[in-house]
Amino acid sequence: MVVKMRDWHNLFLHAIFERGVEYYSNNRVLEYSFESNIIQASVQGEFIYDVHIVNDNNQIIDAYCDCPHAQKGNLCKHMVAELLEYDSNE
Repeated sequence: MVVKMRDWHNLFLHAIFERGVEYYSNNRVLEYSFESNIIQASVQGEFIYDVHIVNDNNQIIDAYCDCPHAQKGNLCKHMVAELLEYDSNE
């Protein structure tokens, strides 16, 4: 998966995106950091989930979350919340 950072919104299903916006708006993004090319955060859902997104040369090249939805190979609302946090810090 390689996507320009400005185009990341297009990766997510509408319902997933909206839930991620809700998580971000409700301050569920915890311990956010961006070092080297890795965006990391803990996002509070039913549990606290670890989210990592690799940004190389302003492109998303990998995304990981340890929630059950993402573990099935899907992009999740926790990733949306983390990317919204990233956008707000840029």
